[in-house]
Amino acid sequence: MDEPLKRALAVIDGVMQGSTVPMTIADAVAEDMPIILANPAFEALTGYGVDETVGRNCRFLQTAATKPESVAAIRHGITSATEVSVDIHNRRKDGSEFINNLFIFPLFAANDRKSPRFFIGSQFELHRENDRNGSTDHKRAYRFFAEEAAEALTRTSRDSQRHLKATAQQLAISMKLIVQTKLLSL
Repeated sequence: MDEPLKRALAVIDGVMQGSTVPMTIADAVAEDMPIILANPAFEALTGYGVDETVGRNCRFLQTAATKPESVAAIRHGITSATEVSVDIHNRRKDGSEFINNLFIFPLFAANDRKSPRFFIGSQFELHRENDRNGSTDHKRAYRFFAEEAAEALTRTSRDSQRHLKATAQQLAISMKLIVQTKLLSL
């Protein structure tokens, strides 16, 4: 992972760590899309610590009660690089199950709006399948976070582009000097 991307993730992680909304970020380009960041609210909801979560695909939370339609909706959102909101049966570390109102949002790098670089997931426990209290606030808070994260990636990408342009200019000047020196030595 390049340095600008690491800086962007550090900013995003800082925002996540202060959030009361359970959140994870998965690496969309790594094999099996592993979780690379999780916040304390996620640990409080699921019982899984960051060290037990990072490096795993979020499927580890699924149960025998997880409906294939929920999994299909998630898969469709990921393959089409679109937002998805689905209620899915999940399991905590202690074995207890809960209904998770899962919201997944793709994060794109500024220079590639077709292929997501990351997927952000936020979780909200529903106490009953039809309980929607709070899910609108949850989505609103999540959207705010996603917009902040996208801005951090865009800002970092702009900085990278400026740095890349400056480096290219320096290379061009160096090449010009080398060519001029070669010509003078003829």
